[in-house]
Amino acid sequence: MIDETIVIETCNKVLDQIADKDYDGAIDTISKLRADNQKKVDEFDKWAEEESKKQENMAVPDDIDQDGGVEDFR
Repeated sequence: MIDETIVIETCNKVLDQIADKDYDGAIDTISKLRADNQKKVDEFDKWAEEESKKQENMAVPDDIDQDGGVEDFR
């Protein structure tokens, strides 16, 4: 929810800058917002990839029985 609040506040700032005809400032503000969000997305993608690799490493190989190591003595 904090991220959404930051986006709303930034949009309000950009709208004020446009109303004041500060187009360069508005472009700078929106560019910073975009860069900050892109960084968060990139960090999440990196984290998700690392987690996926961890899951792959924890997967049970196909050649191991799924009986949990319990032998069948029947």
